[in-house]
Amino acid sequence: MPMWISTQNTVGFDHVILEEDDNAGVYIYVYETPASKTPEQDHLQDDLEMAQNACQEDFGIPRTSWHPFKGQS
Repeated sequence: MPMWISTQNTVGFDHVILEEDDNAGVYIYVYETPASKTPEQDHLQDDLEMAQNACQEDFGIPRTSWHPFKGQS
């Protein structure tokens, strides 16, 4: 499943990962600190565009800041 990561936001989180799931939609995983081993928040949106829009609205993440991510969410 394709994943995307951004470290840019206006609320002070360490990073946010988007994980696309063909059956469910796009999971938004919010890691609040560099020491976070699991996300403190998770949200689900219907598709990548909706997830990026929600992240821009809720966390101040610019749409241009997303990069492909090959690690684990």
